[in-house]
Amino acid sequence: MMRKWLLLIASLSCVPGVYAGACPPVTRVGLSDLGYTSYRENGRIAGISVDIATEMARRTGCRFEFQWYPRQRLFVELESGRIDMTMGSLRTPERDVYARHLPYAYLQYDLVLAQADSKQYSSLADYVARSSGRLNVTRGVAYGEAVETQLATLASQGRLEVVNDFEIVFGKLE
Repeated sequence: MMRKWLLLIASLSCVPGVYAGACPPVTRVGLSDLGYTSYRENGRIAGISVDIATEMARRTGCRFEFQWYPRQRLFVELESGRIDMTMGSLRTPERDVYARHLPYAYLQYDLVLAQADSKQYSSLADYVARSSGRLNVTRGVAYGEAVETQLATLASQGRLEVVNDFEIVFGKLE
């Protein structure tokens, strides 16, 4: 399967041109709004994921084509085979059915408050337990079990709002 091969290539310490003969004509790389990982600016797709994929293309001689999708749609496109790989994705049991994952970075989440709050929070769990605020998260982003547990608590309390992209989240903060 091509996706398995592509992720294997991404994991190798590649020498320029070594894989050029084995490359498909184009590798379709799906990206979505994910902070510094991937974003659109002045009509151009940019971010750390783009930089990594561009370097993989340089080292392998393969051609990568970037395609932009809303976050949740990205995984529908990957599962259907309309894109060959994506970047900046958390491994989940659902995604394991149709994709192979290769960790290349780890991240830490930040809690950004729209208004100054006199309370200091040491974690998302602390925020959930001690605040009455609402939290906005982006649809289609998988956060891992510990965060998902806290999000479920917020949802059960009517304190979670799921929006389509980061632009909406930051627009609300303004």
